[in-house]
Amino acid sequence: DVAFEQARLRKEIERLSELLSGVRAKLANENFASRAPADVVAKETEKESNIALNLGKLEKSLEALSIS
Repeated sequence: DVAFEQARLRKEIERLSELLSGVRAKLANENFASRAPADVVAKETEKESNIALNLGKLEKSLEALSIS
């Protein structure tokens, strides 16, 4: 069912968008960036990249469903 899949994708896009905002806020926080160990900052940066990549894929999938 296309409508069900679109709703599922929208919900996941919203969840990932909120998660991405939180990670970006953490990385933008100077206290976190200056006090956290380098490996923790690197892990959060990688997390940000992965979330952004997955978010882009979901948005493309939703767009493809909307077109068809």
